[in-house]
Amino acid sequence: TPHALSKVRANPGSFSRVGGTFHRRAGVVPHPATAFTSRRPLRPSSQIMRGSVSSSDSTEAQSRVPTLHVFYTMAGGRGHAADALARSPQRESNALASKTLRDLGMLEGRPEQPQEPVWPSVSVFAAHGPRRDVFDPTTSTSLASIRSAQWAHIDASLTRMQEAQRRWAKLTGDERVAIVMEITENIRHNTESLANLLTLEIGKVPSESVGELVEIFEVAQSIEARAAECGGDQTHVTRQYNSKDSTRRELGWYGEERSLPLGIVGKVTAFNFPYAPFGWGALPALATGNGVVWKPHPDAVLSAMAMTRVVDTVLEKRGFSGLVCCIDIVDKNLVERMWTDPRVGMWEATGGEKMGVALLQAVAPSMTRTLLELGGNNAVVVHSDADVTQAVESCLFGTTGTAGQRCTSTRVVYCHEAVYDDFERRMVEGYNTRVRIGDPLTPGVNVVRNHFPALEVGGNVVVNPGKVVF
Repeated sequence: TPHALSKVRANPGSFSRVGGTFHRRAGVVPHPATAFTSRRPLRPSSQIMRGSVSSSDSTEAQSRVPTLHVFYTMAGGRGHAADALARSPQRESNALASKTLRDLGMLEGRPEQPQEPVWPSVSVFAAHGPRRDVFDPTTSTSLASIRSAQWAHIDASLTRMQEAQRRWAKLTGDERVAIVMEITENIRHNTESLANLLTLEIGKVPSESVGELVEIFEVAQSIEARAAECGGDQTHVTRQYNSKDSTRRELGWYGEERSLPLGIVGKVTAFNFPYAPFGWGALPALATGNGVVWKPHPDAVLSAMAMTRVVDTVLEKRGFSGLVCCIDIVDKNLVERMWTDPRVGMWEATGGEKMGVALLQAVAPSMTRTLLELGGNNAVVVHSDADVTQAVESCLFGTTGTAGQRCTSTRVVYCHEAVYDDFERRMVEGYNTRVRIGDPLTPGVNVVRNHFPALEVGGNVVVNPGKVVF
């Protein structure tokens, strides 16, 4: 299955008080034969049948619209067939995890010691939160333990970040961009360890784990090419313009616009993509003079803390340790308290709609800025003149990539009747011969178990217009 990287365009202006928006498109690169619909809820399958496109029995209605057939996919489900999962209990998850964490400087020879709730750690004389285990979803073995943060840890981290951010904002844009490039090179140097940890913790196949890091490198390239928008040889972008009024021009008056950092930018990431969305937000935020506080999903906290460790290694050498921090919080009340903290000037969040609504409701009274990239409900349209081979390639990756747990995962295919039978046959053949479910570290496996429970549906592929395909 071809690996399609996200198309990212980093706009540093999003993290300034004057600026544009942070544009992002991510997902399978569509062939001309495919077309993605809006994120509106799909019609019930009973309303989209062979020979009709609506619940209306009107001949006139049917004659106005071309006939399409619906082909539902596994991406709409929350797991995989239990008896199709090929587990590998012989794999030494603990040994690989210990080596990976040690290579990233997160063990220091004490595998039984729980991880700190904040990275980089803060010296706070306060009780930690509950201790919990982080599990490998493939083997159900514990990878490590971690103690969750309490408010004292969060407060100390934000206070330290404020102090570092004030000094960071006084650097020129070129100096900040140069340090961001150093951070990127350190991430590149640790690619193998970071990717291994993501595969262990999330269950992604290695190629997808590395793909997330490649997206960070692409964002860094964009920032380097647009260094002038981050301040250039000045601390921040300054634009001057002359007045249209002749009297004011004669007096030497002119207008000036400055793009100033927001201060601290908060980042929330989902379990299925912790690295790439962090890079989308954190690198432009740093380049424009901000600090970044990262709240990862509890199922991806080890990977997030390892990434933070790699980032802080560079910042510490430059005297800015703590400018980026990662906090493990499981108490929803503490999460909302952090969302509403006035020291955070903006929250950028990637995750589900429920989380996005909760964040918006929490920050509404203070009018804190938000930038949300939430879930999707995506369809592919296969026209009568489509290249069916390419359409099947795109749909197979769209439905099975990341075990169907992407905001851009293909949930339904609308296929023209002229090519429906051929498309259906090739899709079923692809599921039966090319989709291999199992241990992500086993060569050839391209669909893995995630943190959702398996569905008790059997291991057979079932095809019917308007039915789910597992």
